[in-house]
Amino acid sequence: MKKEPILSNYDKSLSVRQQCELMNISRSSLYYKPIGEKLENLVIMQIMDKHILEEPTAGVLTMQSMLSDNGIKASYERVRRLMRKANIRPIYPRSNLTVLGKKIPTSLWKKDSCISQQL
Repeated sequence: MKKEPILSNYDKSLSVRQQCELMNISRSSLYYKPIGEKLENLVIMQIMDKHILEEPTAGVLTMQSMLSDNGIKASYERVRRLMRKANIRPIYPRSNLTVLGKKIPTSLWKKDSCISQQL
């Protein structure tokens, strides 16, 4: 599938520079061809995707450890980037600050702490 050119090469009255200015795009974005992800990174993302199904609480450090057990060396920055790119997010317990869908007022916490200090 070939992309249609954004700018017209047939009309010589406007230069590429002028056409880019009219369309409010930079000339560098006109010539930029994105490079896809390396095959090695795609394999790592597949392995992490399979692992997160088995262990949904696995975070970056757990994934890094699992990859090193499989003989793949990857820094935690790389693992984090690939997890974000593959939309892999661990499930972990978050703070439970709601009661039946309502927030607990902080004034109650203050009163409780005052009472416990007096005892």
